Amino acid sequence: AIPLSDYVTKLSHAAAAAQATRRAARLATRAERLKVQAEAKVLYYTWVRSLGQVAVAQKSLDRTRARQTDAAAGFSLGSISKADLMRLEALVANTEFAVKEGETMRSLAARQLQILMGDKSSASYQVGEDVLVPATAEVRGGLDGLSTEALSRRLELAALDQTARSLRSGAKAVGAGAYPRLEAFGDITYANPNPRYFPARREWNSTWAVGLSASWTVTEAFSTSAAARELSASARNIEAQAEALRNAIRQEVAAAYLDRERARVAIQTSQRAARAAEEAYRVATDLYRVGRATTTELIEAELDLLNARLAELNAHIGLRIAEVRLSHAVGRDVPAGAGG
Repeated sequence: AIPLSDYVTKLSHAAAAAQATRRAARLATRAERLKVQAEAKVLYYTWVRSLGQVAVAQKSLDRTRARQTDAAAGFSLGSISKADLMRLEALVANTEFAVKEGETMRSLAARQLQILMGDKSSASYQVGEDVLVPATAEVRGGLDGLSTEALSRRLELAALDQTARSLRSGAKAVGAGAYPRLEAFGDITYANPNPRYFPARREWNSTWAVGLSASWTVTEAFSTSAAARELSASARNIEAQAEALRNAIRQEVAAAYLDRERARVAIQTSQRAARAAEEAYRVATDLYRVGRATTTELIEAELDLLNARLAELNAHIGLRIAEVRLSHAVGRDVPAGAGG
């Protein structure tokens, strides 16, 4: 028996639904892999940030301890008060805590990297790039162009489109059950006696028959129609999710793009601020040594220098992170040929 109507109305749609489902699952898997890769890169730069913060805080601690030694000598000579000496002692203690806090963040970020990469070794990681120099690769283009590119490249959106297509095809396949079914049949009988011979004879005879049969189950028409409408409703729901995802992708691209522009400006301003803070600290140190600057002025100059260098480091790391997020948001991390 050959189900002719099923070939036309059911099987082709069912096959299309299965293929679309397989493509959707494959795209969703690739999209999740790219998302994890982007998160790993962000975590890497977070770890690099913690290394830089420890280095900057350690240098500030070394400078503060040197000034504390000078202050102790000045206190013994009576040139500064005990209150000034204690203020420097407090600054040393606070800076030591900042160093320890940075080391804790560094250890935590390194542990998170180990877990994410499945690295069970005890090897320590080393920074493989200079984050204080401009990146060699960057996502070029205007915001509108990058948003349009993202909508054509993001695998999450392609996966939802394939899911909606699968549900649409499935609805057509199920809905075909509401219509009459046409089958072609054929049979050959070789028997002794052959029941198609009349009267019956004790001999071997062969007979054959071919034809068409049409059938229609009224109750099945109602149930399949309801199931088809349910699948169509699910498809519309997925399409609505896809539209919401398009808006979310546009917002993601805009946020990453603007974060990158802000980071670029932050690098320029933080560099100027760091140079000014370094000069101010140098002048304050020289004046303090000859007794023309107070301990308060020296402490303020040290804190300004510490904050300026941390701000410069954060600006450079922020640019790298924004670049990673923008590349992922636009879909530049999608390998060639991975959209199918």
